[in-house]
Amino acid sequence: MRNAGRHPQRGFTLIEVLTVIAIISLLIGVLVPAVSAARNQAKRASTQSMIDSLAKGCEMFHRDFERYPRSTNARNPFEPESANIQLSGAQWVILELAGADLKGYVASDKYRYPSSTDGSPTLSPTEADWQKYYDPAFTPSGFEFRRYGPYVQLEGARAQSPQYYKDNTSPTQSLPEVLDPTKAAAGTSDWNNGRLPFAVDAFGFPVLYYVANEQAVLPFSDPDEPEGKPGRYTQWDNQALTGLKTQAGIDLGGGTIHPLGELGWESGTPTAIARQDSFAGFVYDRALFTQNQKVWPHRPDTFLFISAGKDALYGTSDDVANFEN
Repeated sequence: MRNAGRHPQRGFTLIEVLTVIAIISLLIGVLVPAVSAARNQAKRASTQSMIDSLAKGCEMFHRDFERYPRSTNARNPFEPESANIQLSGAQWVILELAGADLKGYVASDKYRYPSSTDGSPTLSPTEADWQKYYDPAFTPSGFEFRRYGPYVQLEGARAQSPQYYKDNTSPTQSLPEVLDPTKAAAGTSDWNNGRLPFAVDAFGFPVLYYVANEQAVLPFSDPDEPEGKPGRYTQWDNQALTGLKTQAGIDLGGGTIHPLGELGWESGTPTAIARQDSFAGFVYDRALFTQNQKVWPHRPDTFLFISAGKDALYGTSDDVANFEN
């Protein structure tokens, strides 16, 4: 006997199924970009906070040494002078704010400022070998060197050696030869270029650092300047990462040609920016230029920090920096 109180179950029609799929697809299309944008904004905020911490560290360093950490593309102080292994600004700032081992900067109590012309420490025969301070077994006693700082705390993966970065963080797992510890160009010491850390931002990219030359009358150093006059900022301080002209920089996933690898300014035409997608085009003060047609950098008396941002290129509009570009 048929049960009059029961009805056969009715399934979804094709139209209903397609409608539900269309609604879900629409929601995904709306939500995924919003989530991605929120994540990007969170990374930018975290990177800005890191840059602020580095900047505060630079100010504390300045109070002790009456100068800011160097950024000049000068010899790695752990390498023989004859090797001429150059160290980038991104690594110099961490070396001086936190030390090669992140336990503090080693400097002389007596002089407190290395006196060699290329910015590398110069030792007299009566001074202790400052490199011994990086030996875990070394116990300092009665020497003229000491630890300063650290002036910034870089926990976890916020500071990485290029070697660690290549193996664990880099999206391309590649390094320029001057940062690759397996290459002669990086040096041969225990603290060669592949072992000295740089700061790594929330995007997973090294943070660049440039210090201003307060005495310079030109806005930027020009390698073609006939009299060799220095500028407030020197583009090639981070050439290992940004590249230089046709020389490739580090590949962070956006390619090896970074806008900051091109100077984009000439001392022969000092009131003009030759290229906007360049170092000069990125760091010059546009408001000042609008007022008096003067090409002059942001923060001309202190320092610049620059992060590549989401697009993995140094010198584009999505970079994070300690100035408004």
